[in-house]
Amino acid sequence: MSRHHRNLPLSTIAWSRALCVTLACLTWVAGNAVAGPCERTADMPPHVPRLIVKGLPLPEYKRRAEQWRSYSETHPQSALALVELERALRYSRQIKSAEQLAMMRQAVAAEPECALALDRLATLEFENTIWGDRSQVPKARALAERALAAAPDAWEPHQTLWMFDVVAGTGGDATTHMAACLDKGAFASPLLDYAYN
Repeated sequence: MSRHHRNLPLSTIAWSRALCVTLACLTWVAGNAVAGPCERTADMPPHVPRLIVKGLPLPEYKRRAEQWRSYSETHPQSALALVELERALRYSRQIKSAEQLAMMRQAVAAEPECALALDRLATLEFENTIWGDRSQVPKARALAERALAAAPDAWEPHQTLWMFDVVAGTGGDATTHMAACLDKGAFASPLLDYAYN
């Protein structure tokens, strides 16, 4: 046991480790895309799947990034196009955090009720405010609340709200949000089976 942990109660150490594992699982867990007003249409480029669902070769992420960039240029009011573009650029390591924020803010401005864009922006704002200007945390959390209102059946906004409530201490009910993640299918069944057994 490290010197840092030597004086902590075992329950504190276990809880801290469990929290880290849970955060990691929720960050990478597979799931259906958040539903909402931003609809996919037949003329759109191929979807960019989450890494945990299906990993693509790096050149394919780059190709899809170019496809979504072209599409978003001709469809500037499509929040979904910007969400897909940001994901492709992120997975191909071609975008910086400031550009991600700007892109998702543009997506929310284009379609204020697009749950995908709201939830992604909430996550980026969480990362931006939790280590920076903490006075902006409630404003960032409100984005996740809007995402949940736009897509009440989705688990992703619950995950984001849980992060705010646990890490930022924003006063919400983290237990309720974690339960909603479980109820709405955030965890794959093998992971649940392992956890329960």
